[in-house]
Amino acid sequence: MAPRACASLRSSVLPSGELADVHVNLETLWGRSAVELRERLCGAAASLERFRMLEEALLAHMFRPLEHHYAVPTALDALCPF
Repeated sequence: MAPRACASLRSSVLPSGELADVHVNLETLWGRSAVELRERLCGAAASLERFRMLEEALLAHMFRPLEHHYAVPTALDALCPF
C-alpha cells in the first residue's frame, strides 16, 4: 500500500460516508450491546419506555471511547511497513 493510504488507515476511523446507503446490522457496529438493547426493547411495555432506552443507548455509544481490535496494529504493520 502507498504511504498516504497507510497513514489514512492508521489515523482515521471508518468515515460516515462509507456507511451511506448501506444496510449494516447494529450488532456489527455495537457488538453484544446491540443484542442486549434489542432484548430490553422487546421487553419494554410502552413505546415511551422503548424510546428512552434507545435514546440512552445512542447517547452512550456516541460518547464512548473507540475500541480497536487487538490485531489491527499488527495488520497495519504488515500492510504498511513504512
